[in-house]
Amino acid sequence: MRFLVIISFLFLSCNQKDDSAEPNEYAAKFITELNTSDTFRYEFPKNRDGLFDSSLYKHHLFDIAALNLKSLEKGFDSIQIRIFYGGSFVGHRLVIFKCINDTWGGEISASTYDNNPAFDEESKDYYKQFLPNRTIEYKKPKSGWNKFVQKLFSYNLLTIPDELSIDGFTNDSSSDRNGILIEIATKNVYRAYTSQEMDIINKVFPEIQNVSRILKLIDDEFSLKYLWDYTNDIPPDTTTSPPIKTNELKLKDIESEK
Repeated sequence: MRFLVIISFLFLSCNQKDDSAEPNEYAAKFITELNTSDTFRYEFPKNRDGLFDSSLYKHHLFDIAALNLKSLEKGFDSIQIRIFYGGSFVGHRLVIFKCINDTWGGEISASTYDNNPAFDEESKDYYKQFLPNRTIEYKKPKSGWNKFVQKLFSYNLLTIPDELSIDGFTNDSSSDRNGILIEIATKNVYRAYTSQEMDIINKVFPEIQNVSRILKLIDDEFSLKYLWDYTNDIPPDTTTSPPIKTNELKLKDIESEK
């Protein structure tokens, strides 16, 4: 069973009237703290044996090449976030968030998989059996880019651990473990982490409960059809975001304009 979702955001202006620079500064703090050293940080999921997951890596490189996406392994200026999520029975989705010069933008893609006529069965590279395609739709979040990004980062999007790195976690699923793959790239960071469907692991491993919150937030903000039923997946949300600073128009200012 194939589970793959990509979230990709192309450059779109986020200078909306209700947006301010404050949430961008809020996001910049998280980006900076992701790597405070002078060394480039590289992190990719490991397999069940604790080794670099070369199978997932090859599959991922094949898919992004087929989708005409550039690799983020060498970083990105200033930040790009890709989220791959979905499955054979619910559909696949690709979303990418990108920020350039403090301006956020996004792209939502519905992904489909077609048979690859060039597939060589003797190669046993079964991930090449299907070619991904996508239909791109450009949207803006309902609450505006600044509020949306602030909420997204408040769910610890940048630091959620890969599921197999969590103590006590075991994946007994017979399907591929790439139901959800999230990539993050900045000037000095590349990291990727994976997760399964949320219905069971959310209740046992609070470290990755925020993955469901992130996906639901995206679906709600961009008016997307739910790929999963989040009703029983997400515990009560106790996350709070710092207040957004706004300009307050005082009575004396109003009177001075008369």
